[in-house]
Amino acid sequence: MKIRILVSFCILTIASVVIFAQTFPVRGRVMLKKADGTTVPVADALVEPYRTDISKGKLPSAKTDKKGYFSFAGLPLGQTFALVVSAPGIKPEIYPNVRAGMEDITITVFEGDGKRLTEEEVRQSLQRALPPTPTQPGLTEEQKKQLAEEEKKRQEIEAKNKKIEETNAIIRKALQEGIDALNAKNYDLAITKFDEGINADPEYAGSAPVLLNNKAVALNNRAI
Repeated sequence: MKIRILVSFCILTIASVVIFAQTFPVRGRVMLKKADGTTVPVADALVEPYRTDISKGKLPSAKTDKKGYFSFAGLPLGQTFALVVSAPGIKPEIYPNVRAGMEDITITVFEGDGKRLTEEEVRQSLQRALPPTPTQPGLTEEQKKQLAEEEKKRQEIEAKNKKIEETNAIIRKALQEGIDALNAKNYDLAITKFDEGINADPEYAGSAPVLLNNKAVALNNRAI
């Protein structure tokens, strides 16, 4: 007797929880120190924020105004950046260890060829352990508290997503083994496997109909 399998595949999609990081502004000023020791603001300088807590990546750049000031509306709390400054007539400058909430940064640059560093050059320079700028401010107590709360949420979400992945793997395995047993006319084993898949996450509507339908086929064929 030909066995009809109602559904031979199952797409399991359980949405992962996404946490949106809080952001705080970062502001500062770029000043050129001339050979005679005087300092002047650098207008129209390019300021590029590179992520340094991961191996690659950068956020959209900013430019200084006519008084040398720059501003980023919001950098994510918990991430670390290096600000890379370039402009015609100056040497490129890397200002490391920047975090969200730092609003009084002064980046001093010097006269030079106006080169703009590539990301590879930036990261090579950072790997040579540039010393942190001693005047950089730290996080406020409120920001530290928010960072701790965000880290706690991140860990909870990672644990939940890991459980989801493990459950999906159990369901996929049970479904395939159940279908294989059904094709082999081993109906008792097929029913057991479909039950394993159902019990792995009985409340998830995405997989239950597939498993229940195939279980019904196995029960029907066993009764014949």
